[in-house]
Amino acid sequence: MPNPTNPNAPSLIWDIFLYPTVAKRITGRNTVVDLAPKFRDPATHPAVTKVVILCDAGMAGDFWGPIVIERDNVVTIRDILFGIYEYYQTAMSEEEVQYVASLDPDNYTKMTDACYRRCEGTPALPGYVLRQGLKRVDCLGGKTTFHGIWVTMNPDNTWQMNLSLIGNRRRV
Repeated sequence: MPNPTNPNAPSLIWDIFLYPTVAKRITGRNTVVDLAPKFRDPATHPAVTKVVILCDAGMAGDFWGPIVIERDNVVTIRDILFGIYEYYQTAMSEEEVQYVASLDPDNYTKMTDACYRRCEGTPALPGYVLRQGLKRVDCLGGKTTFHGIWVTMNPDNTWQMNLSLIGNRRRV
């Protein structure tokens, strides 16, 4: 969904560490409105029952593999947003933390700093969120603002979605 007023800016206003129901969209009149009324719309045209989303942002790159969303019926905008949210809200195991930390000497500090920032920016109780520990979202190097999704064709004539995240433009 391109931004109707500025193709270089996100069409959605959403930090992926926040619940998708807070996401907003920018209309053709440059008005910011709730995205929720569009949640039941098909995510693709033509509609599909399975999407694969890749995102190589952050310290772990593609360590966890793609986000795969499969439905009996049509994959909706809601399915996409909640799929992204749930994927990055997954708690990291101790082995995963150690692996990501081993990739660069500064990674552990970056992950814990990101975790504290996430806890400070959440509408939930920060202490409760902190006790949940490190999550995949903490490996994104501060790139938690949704920037868009684009499609690429693979050599075998299948296609995939690619998630673009950017650094936060504002504190949440």
